[in-house]
Amino acid sequence: MKKILVIALLILALAALTGPASGQGTDVCPALVTDALQSLDSVCAGLERDAACYGYNRVDAIFWRPQVEARFSRPSDRTALLDLQTIATAPLDLASNQWGLVLLNLQADVPETLPGQAVTFLLMGDVTLQNAVPPEQAAGAVAPVSGVTITASNIRSRPTTAANILTSVPAGTPLTITGVSEWRDWYELLLADGGRGWIFGQLVRVSDAAALSRLPVGSGPRYGPMQAFYFTTGFGGPVCAEAPNALIIQSTELAEVRLNVNALEIRLGSTIALMTAPTGDGAGQALVIALLDGRLQTRVGGYPVTLTRPGQAIAVSLNAAGLVDTGSRLLRLRDPAVGEQIAAAARFAARSSLFGRPIAPPASLPALAYYIPPPPPTPVPATATPIGPTINFVADRTTINLRECVTLSWAVENVREVYFQGQGVTGQGSRQECPPYNMTYTLTVVLQNGERVSRSIPITVLGGYYISFTADRTNIKLGECVTLTWATEGVREVYYQNRGVVGNGSQQECPSVYPPADVTYTLNVVLQNGESTTRTVTVRVN
Repeated sequence: MKKILVIALLILALAALTGPASGQGTDVCPALVTDALQSLDSVCAGLERDAACYGYNRVDAIFWRPQVEARFSRPSDRTALLDLQTIATAPLDLASNQWGLVLLNLQADVPETLPGQAVTFLLMGDVTLQNAVPPEQAAGAVAPVSGVTITASNIRSRPTTAANILTSVPAGTPLTITGVSEWRDWYELLLADGGRGWIFGQLVRVSDAAALSRLPVGSGPRYGPMQAFYFTTGFGGPVCAEAPNALIIQSTELAEVRLNVNALEIRLGSTIALMTAPTGDGAGQALVIALLDGRLQTRVGGYPVTLTRPGQAIAVSLNAAGLVDTGSRLLRLRDPAVGEQIAAAARFAARSSLFGRPIAPPASLPALAYYIPPPPPTPVPATATPIGPTINFVADRTTINLRECVTLSWAVENVREVYFQGQGVTGQGSRQECPPYNMTYTLTVVLQNGERVSRSIPITVLGGYYISFTADRTNIKLGECVTLTWATEGVREVYYQNRGVVGNGSQQECPSVYPPADVTYTLNVVLQNGESTTRTVTVRVN
């Protein structure tokens, strides 16, 4: 009996020695996670835009410039994202009671006219985030310029008539202009779906032409601090299920925003969870993005991907540098621990008060619904559909004062020939004209089928005048006659050969001169302002 008692005591002693790990997992972990959450919500409340907050007790930061004083070294410290090069949160360490938490508040890539546009990042556990936007390349907040289409117009994917047409809009359509092309002849637009498009500038009337000079120039992507980043997480199972290694991102509800993650551009109006994990075949790593609510769009290997159901996810293979490239593909991971960590991260984020809208975490995500593209459909020979012509012909104004000028512009596509005032021109161009009297300008195009189509713009000239004085021929024989014709507009008086006449008329003359000689006929005109001007026609008599 005594022997049995001794054995029992030994077993209890061994349990006391080996039990702390499981005991800490069930008792210490929830307490530490609760403390971390309380610290995060307390010290990071009211975080300003484009800033980071040190939320819990082990965060490492590298800045773009050397630091000589303690900075971002303890919970509640804050710093501007523009200054951060790399930020890393620590995995759970029960021995030192450490688990890293950081909150980021980014300015969304949408116009400032939409209030409250922010993106919230929460890094937890073994996460490293490297800023891919150096300070000198960071885009500032765009103050857009309002505009309206002058005529029916095409909106294209790039600033060239060779780019595909995203949509067409009628005259009078309001526009939000967020950038200009390198030659400033095309305007970048914010579209209703949050995307970008381009319109030929001559088709737009802007509210503030001077403000265009303050817009970003060029058609490439523009990112603010941490809107483009390189991202990794530790994997292999956290010490506690309640303390995963993951990144939670929540975007605005009012418009989709654009981010670049490991060279993968994504657009989201949603809450997502991200982590990196082994591909399972020993070939490398994958970027995992799971949708918690809303909508996410991206493109992998040229294939468009849209997630709309909570629990949907994509796993994208990464190259040796940890980036998404043209060889990356969509995968289906088999390890249920990926889903479990994402579910744990969602549950933790749902308890925080720092997100703009509530997060409804799934009970568990042991098997994510990975998005795999369907097999391509059997190709069916397509019948080519002729592309119709597009003819845009506009003037910056149609009423001017005498000696002022007007700019006429055109953009024509899918036609054979283009003529401005009878002169052959390219399909896209403009002319400045300074007419002295009311005049109509005409653009004529020859369609692909040979048909001719014209567009005309009448220009009214206030204070302008018109004078024409011609002969049906200027070389006659002795005894023959000639008819002289005049036409005037916007004048006060007209005199033919010093005899008052009406503004539009004609006169037959049979000059009898011998020996034969030149005979000059004169038309004198008094303008509305009292000035006089003269036109002459000389007829040679042989």
